[in-house]
Order: sequence, then C-alpha cells, then structure tokens
Amino acid sequence: MSSTWQFRRKKNSPVWRRVIVFLTGGVILSIGLVMLVLPGPAIVFIPLGLAILATEFRWARQWRSAARQWLRGRFQKIRLKGELNHESSDGARTRVEGRDRIVNDAVRV
Repeated sequence: MSSTWQFRRKKNSPVWRRVIVFLTGGVILSIGLVMLVLPGPAIVFIPLGLAILATEFRWARQWRSAARQWLRGRFQKIRLKGELNHESSDGARTRVEGRDRIVNDAVRV
C-alpha cells in the first residue's frame, strides 16, 4: 500500500475509532452535499460533517479551516457593506430632517 493512501493515526487513536468517525462524518457530510440540491439545511450538515471528520483527519481540518476563513471573509464583506449603507442612509436622513426643520422654522416666522 502506498504512503499516500495510509491513514496517519493519532498516538492514542485506535483504528476502530477512526473508522467510526470516518463513517459518521462521511454520512453527515454526504447528506449535507445532497441537501445542496434538494431542500434541507445543508449549511448545518456540511460543517457538522467536517467537524466530526476533523477530530481524526488532517485533510478535514484543512478543509474546515479553509471554509472558516472563507466564511469570515464573506461575513466581513457583508458587515462592511451594511455599515456603509447604514451610514449613508443615516446621513441622508439627517440632511432631510435638517432641511425640514429649516422649512418649518421659515413657515413659523
């Protein structure tokens, strides 16, 4: 068997545990991937499957960290976009309220 196909076991991790983790995480990850096409909460199952697999496998830890970085970047972009929209709308409201106040004060005089 070539070295690329051999599993790298943790020091205290028995083979049966790695098989159970692989099957459990693989099934949950597969269900999540199927839910990308079919209706269902894929966004819950895919990270859950990767988290289970990451307890024993280095490749799953790398996928999980890459997905986490990607999501952080997306959330940061969304947050920045929301702050920019919020600031511009607040500024516009303040300017409109200021004009309304000037108009109302001129009418009262």
